[in-house]
Order: sequence, then C-alpha cells, then structure tokens
Amino acid sequence: MKLTEEADGQKVTLRAVDCGRARETLAEIIAGLKGGDPLAPVTVVVASNLVALDTRRWLAARKAAANVRFLVAERFAELLAAPRLQARGMRPRSRWRWLEALRAAAELAKGPLGEVAHHPATLRRLAALAADLRGVPGELLDRLEERGEPLVAEAVRVVRAAEAAARDLYDDHDLIEEAAAAFEEGDPGTRESGAVVWYLPDRMTAALARLARAAGATVILGMTGDPAVDAQARRWCGLLGVELPADAGPPLPRLPGQLASLPDPEEEVRFAIREAWRLAEGGTPLHRIAILYGNAEQYAALAHERLTASGTPHNGAGPRRLADTLAGRAILGALRAARLDWRRDAVADWVTSAPLRDEQGEIPGHAWDALSAEA
Repeated sequence: MKLTEEADGQKVTLRAVDCGRARETLAEIIAGLKGGDPLAPVTVVVASNLVALDTRRWLAARKAAANVRFLVAERFAELLAAPRLQARGMRPRSRWRWLEALRAAAELAKGPLGEVAHHPATLRRLAALAADLRGVPGELLDRLEERGEPLVAEAVRVVRAAEAAARDLYDDHDLIEEAAAAFEEGDPGTRESGAVVWYLPDRMTAALARLARAAGATVILGMTGDPAVDAQARRWCGLLGVELPADAGPPLPRLPGQLASLPDPEEEVRFAIREAWRLAEGGTPLHRIAILYGNAEQYAALAHERLTASGTPHNGAGPRRLADTLAGRAILGALRAARLDWRRDAVADWVTSAPLRDEQGEIPGHAWDALSAEA
C-alpha cells in the first residue's frame, strides 16, 4: 500500500508491506528512484549495521546497484549535520564528558541525588533519564520540576543543568535535528544523499520523523497483520503525518494449531505429550506425530523421560551422545592417551574410565593407577 502525505511542502511516501516482502519492495523502490540513471544517489536508512550488511548482500545477489548507501539514522544525520555544528564551535559529546557533566550537576543538588552523585549507578540512571527527555518540550519539563515528586523534580533539574553546562557539545539528537534543518534549508550538502528510503525502522521519535519528512523519504513499514504488533507502526505514522488505513498490511496469519503459554519446560513437555495422545485418540497414527524442540540440552532428556513414564511408544535420537557411554569414554580415553604419548596421567584416566578387559580378564585399572603413582 502506497500513501503520500504533504505537510509544509514536504512529502513522506509510506509503503506499508508484508514483512516477508520488504526486501523486494526496497529493490523496486530503488530501481524506481534511479529511473534511467544507474548512478543516481540513493540513501537507505536502516535499523542497524547488520541489517545494512544483510540487505546489501541480498540486493547485490539479485541485481547490482551502484551509488546506494546503507546507513543507520545517526550516521546519516552525522554526515549532514556535524560540519554545520562544528562550524558553530560545537564539539561531539562523548559519554564520559556527559557523565562528568551529570555528576557535577548532581553534586550541586540539595536533595538526595547530591549524596550519591559519585555512584556509577546514579550517573547511569540520570543518563537514561536524559535520553528519555530529549525532545520533550520545555513547558512539560517545567511542569515536572514544579509539580512532580521531589526526587523526579530534582532529577529533571539535574539533567537540565547538565545540558546547560554542555550546551557547546552535541549528541545524536542534536545531529538529527540539525540534519532535518539542513534539508529544510536546502543545504547543498544534502545533494549527496539523493533520494532517501527509510527501511523497516525499529523506532521513530519526533526528531527522526522530522528528518524523514524534511528529506522527503520513502518509508517502508513492515506489517504483520496482527493488530497488537502493528499498533506501534500506526503510532509512528502519526509522527510522520500519514494516516494508515485500518486494512493496511497483510491479513492476520492463521496458525494450523494452537499456542500455549506454560510456566516451565517440564509442563511444556507434558502438554506436548497430552496433545500427542489427543491426536492418537482421534485416529492419527503415532508414527505421524512428532514432538519438536529448539534446545536439545534442555528438552531432549526430559522428553524421553516423560514419554517413557507415560508409556508412550516413541523413537528418535537418544538424549545421550556416544561420548557419554562407557564404550565412548573408553575409545576417547585411548585416543587421548595415544595423542599424549601414553603419559601416565592420561593412561590412568583411560584405564579407570570404563571396565577394560584383555586376554587374562578385567584390567585392574585403579590398582594400576595406584602402583604407577607409587613408582
């Protein structure tokens, strides 16, 4: 589904697609944006560098495309905004500079935060709060200071004091806002970006939505068909200024069976066995029923134990490896002793690992170990 919305002369084109077809949609959009010019620049904003690597390789295997950049949102904004901010005398805000600014502001606080200003956990929580408050209007922060709980009000004051002290330093939020301003002002540096595609965003803040609108981006939203899951995407559409129809996205997937939420692995195995018996009583042969699990270490032994205890005929790979049996330990012990040139401790481990026999009978492994230790 394609939607285009214009606000203040800036257009956002929204493509709401089934998540399974997102890459095909991206390939179609890139081809359309390039038109007849294979060297036309296109910038794809992705959620992570791993997504960039996977998508770029998939597109290259399908059809090579030149002059297409894959960048996370912060890096995309940095390339556009950092030169502008640095020209105004601002510098990047490193994590340690920011924590020091928070510590200095907390020390001046008259409440309980001042007493724990040097504790690393205090600084981490203040940094997290500062990240949450970025982009919040000043009048709302004023209300939190005036009417919030004492500790909340003090924390907001500390964050605002630290931001005032570090006003000559910029962070990711400043970069995104400045990049949006660059597009809105028609900065020549934006020409290198070319057409912008926002591919399967994993978050959308007011600042990111402003950047997407300013860049006239095509936003590809992945839809699942599950209203609860797709509600987040619909909230993002509100930030982008695009209304998503109620029927957007694929139909709700229908599972052939049922989902069950159970408290622990043992109860999960019991539930699976009960379901197997229910199917068997309904006429399904046992050899047409399978119990699958994702973690053999956690479920293999448990499933065999419960199937045996319930008297359920079953077959399949045993929960024990060959190396866990007496014969397996004996063979591995002999190979290890030979690899270590029959060193005494390796031979002792081998002859005591399992009952061994020669032509004269059972080898007294423990006695041999004791005799060799005395020698």
